Amino acid sequence: MNAEEIIKKYALDKSTWTNKGFHGVLHYMYPVTYMPFKPMKEAYGDWHSILMVFFKDDYGNWYWNDNDMIRLRKDLIIKVEKDDQFLDKVLKKWQTLVKKYQQKTAQIDKTNLSALSAEKFNALYQEFFDTYVMQYGIAIGVQDPFSMHAQNFLEPAFKKFIEGKSRANQFNELYAALLAPVLPSFVNEEKKSLLNILVKAQANKDYLAIISQGYDYASRRLDEMSEIEEMLETHASEFYWVQNNYAKVKSLDKIYFFNELCVLQKAGVNGVAAKREIEQQLENTKKVKAKLIKELKPPKDLLNLIKISEVFAYIQDERKKNVLIANHYQRKFIEEASRRTAISSSLLEYTILPELKEIIKTGNANIKSLTARRKNCLIVHTRKGHDIFEGDETQMAHNKLFGQVAKADSTVTGSCASQGKATGRAKIILKTHDMVNMQEGDVLITSMTRPEMVPVMKKAAAIITDEGGVTSHAAIISRELSIPCIVGTRNATKVFKDGDLIELDASKGIARKIGEKGG
Repeated sequence: MNAEEIIKKYALDKSTWTNKGFHGVLHYMYPVTYMPFKPMKEAYGDWHSILMVFFKDDYGNWYWNDNDMIRLRKDLIIKVEKDDQFLDKVLKKWQTLVKKYQQKTAQIDKTNLSALSAEKFNALYQEFFDTYVMQYGIAIGVQDPFSMHAQNFLEPAFKKFIEGKSRANQFNELYAALLAPVLPSFVNEEKKSLLNILVKAQANKDYLAIISQGYDYASRRLDEMSEIEEMLETHASEFYWVQNNYAKVKSLDKIYFFNELCVLQKAGVNGVAAKREIEQQLENTKKVKAKLIKELKPPKDLLNLIKISEVFAYIQDERKKNVLIANHYQRKFIEEASRRTAISSSLLEYTILPELKEIIKTGNANIKSLTARRKNCLIVHTRKGHDIFEGDETQMAHNKLFGQVAKADSTVTGSCASQGKATGRAKIILKTHDMVNMQEGDVLITSMTRPEMVPVMKKAAAIITDEGGVTSHAAIISRELSIPCIVGTRNATKVFKDGDLIELDASKGIARKIGEKGG
């Protein structure tokens, strides 16, 4: 099929779309394209009509259909207005599905995949897949239509209300405070867990003397710190997945986290004080929010929006955690499939589950097709099923629909996620390997942040994203790190290039280029 035929088959040019860009491959993304349909319908009672993801060289552009997003969001708000318990019911249903998913991952942990017959291997992977997409359908199929269109309905609603209180000049500050999450992110939970280990080490003069010498020295004496080693093993078992994404999967061990511990000590971090600061920041957020609600007295419809934002901020964070863990298990199945078939993991990462099961069953694979998919491919999923297209025609279809990358002017605007001003050199990060060159004080510019980006987010003078709203990952983490952040600019990764000198005023939602690379 050529580009025009692909577009015509689904009338893709007759709709508008909401985009997410990410470092990812087809196999790990297939559950995402599958879950907004039958799984979401079964778990939530409603579903999307179409979704598509373009892949080019391990980078994905995921497109939600705007009509679906608007319909689902409006319907959600109506349901919450009619039933005060609706969100609690959704949350309880989702938590039940998450528990089933966790039970399946626990079963896999106890299973020797290489000892399974082809039939049992395929059955176990299908069972895992089914539990994964069922909880995922609620977690993102409903949440994204609300969160990703915040600038279209949340911002205007709160802006009108705040202006009515004669506080228009404080809009960004009040808006961010009213919609701030009230539960800690898993990023902060991991940090607190590591700080607990640091507190233990700093309380023991012998341990402190060892870690103060730096990782190279301390790593040779870790076995002398049995309590610390045990705590690190527990920490690694709980957070091994924190740097995974839709393309790269790595299991972090106690040695990795011990190095992080030594880095904290070298930086002069006081474990007790740092942990208290994290806890105090969350408490302050809750207090400020409660005080504003009491003072401003938002009407019930806005209180409902605040409650939805809180619930979805929690679900979104847990969903991201579950995705990173799921990618760990999908990788285990891919690696075992590669061992059995002698087909490289990098090619199998461009299969989808039904295809992988057939390859395991028969031993046959279309290597030419998988190779072509790695360069360019498109998956379109509808209520009737899916189609996968491969080759240059898919990129041509993308260009016809969304245009060639074009430079705009030197200024972008978006929503204030975390207040402040900053100036620094632009660092565009689209894939994991782009993070290597991130320097302290750079302005991080990306399509959207993901958990594996947290180490470079900590280095950033400011953060700018193409996508997301005030409950997005970038918004949540930037507030926790107290870093100025603008989200939802739509085109920052296209307007700016690496090395541009950027000036940002997050409070006004504006960033502009004030100098060229090297200038």
